[in-house]
Amino acid sequence: MVLVVGVVAWSVLHRQPGAQAAAPHMPTPPPRHAALSAHAVAALPMSTASLARMAEEANAELAQLNIAAQAGDRLAQRTLAERYEHCTMVNLARAEYLRGVEHLAGGAFDPTAGPAIIDAGHRIFARCGGKEGLHYPLTATRTLRRQAAAQGDLASQAWLHMSTQAPLDKADYLELIEQSIAADDLDALNYLGQMAYRYDDGSQPVSGELAGYALQIAACRRGADCVAGGPLMDQFCQMGACGSGDYEQVVRNELLQSDQLAGLDAAIERLTPLFPAPAATRR
Repeated sequence: MVLVVGVVAWSVLHRQPGAQAAAPHMPTPPPRHAALSAHAVAALPMSTASLARMAEEANAELAQLNIAAQAGDRLAQRTLAERYEHCTMVNLARAEYLRGVEHLAGGAFDPTAGPAIIDAGHRIFARCGGKEGLHYPLTATRTLRRQAAAQGDLASQAWLHMSTQAPLDKADYLELIEQSIAADDLDALNYLGQMAYRYDDGSQPVSGELAGYALQIAACRRGADCVAGGPLMDQFCQMGACGSGDYEQVVRNELLQSDQLAGLDAAIERLTPLFPAPAATRR
């Protein structure tokens, strides 16, 4: 099942080499963080008409992105690559995708998560065009990333290092983090956070698993789309984490042990003052 492949690939990126997958657990998050996640609620189901409008808007945006990307717009190249990546699982088997989502929902560990898994699957399908017969050129993803990276796009540079598992010198990795923080590039920080486990020697505040989560949480707090019903959390919902709210809550409640939270908070506190103020305007 192609969706399961995506789940496994995501989990590998977030696991330190040699570590065994831990069973999900639900420690209570510290009360002082309760107000940080204003969107920490499950996404509401969308009507058929709303999903159709989402698909129509997605297809219109895709056409505009194609034109801009071909004209050399690096942000369009990056965004188009992100769209293709988000739709990989849908594109591999469009005719089977929604039936696969229903299968996942029926086999969910938490039976109450079934409807939310189906809703998330329908949103993902709508973002990816909302109909069968479409085919995104997935082989173009790396080309688009390389084009954007060559023009200085930090997120694409980080993605290329992350996706290829190519060795990146630790000094270069830390420099890329500094550049991404200075540019307030939230997508770059997300990718760099996923790579942090490769540099876990404890010598820097932005290396290791906890700092990797901290980078991604910092990006969420700066305005990255980490809320329930967004692309990232819909992917989590496909894994059954549909009621956890936003990304920060998933990390705190399901991915970390309670005795790791103080270290996470310390890493976030070290990173926060490094960001520019005010936050960059998002396009």
